Amino acid sequence: MKRDKAFLELGSKTLLALSVETLQQINSENISIVIAENSDKFQDYCVITDIYKNRGTLGGIHSALTNCDEEFALVIACDYPFISAELLNFLLKNVENNDEDCVAPIQSDGIIQPLCAIYRTENCLKILTAILEEFDETPSARDFLKRIDTKFIEFKEFQHLENAENFFLNINTPEEFEKAVAIHNER
Repeated sequence: MKRDKAFLELGSKTLLALSVETLQQINSENISIVIAENSDKFQDYCVITDIYKNRGTLGGIHSALTNCDEEFALVIACDYPFISAELLNFLLKNVENNDEDCVAPIQSDGIIQPLCAIYRTENCLKILTAILEEFDETPSARDFLKRIDTKFIEFKEFQHLENAENFFLNINTPEEFEKAVAIHNER
């Protein structure tokens, strides 16, 4: 996008504000924003910077887990503007009474979503720290999910939720942002 996606506006709200609002709808008390480098743009939020610099998605997940005092950490990316509280509550229900280290959805085309997942903090942090310390080249977040005990939730299990087909519309290009604006305006 060549600019900070968190502050793109969809309607009258930034993508970051939409993500925070979604998390607040599931009664999340502790919301932290993980960013790669310090920036005064995020002054209204609890901000965590990456511990392992330039390690991409896994660096951000690692920082979130390191700073989480709870048994589980719910991680979402702000550039998925259509993730809903209903989806997050559905994922949370799948965590209850399960022993897996992670619950992650799979979108309709079979792609695993590590940036809309729930992680068992202590177990995942140990494995992720070892990966980040051992390898100079960081494996993909999807590879990480395959290395831990992950419960994958197939799309057919949550496709009944409103707007499920757009949950994982990821905004990385101006064209994807235009598509998100069009979907938002239709809704």
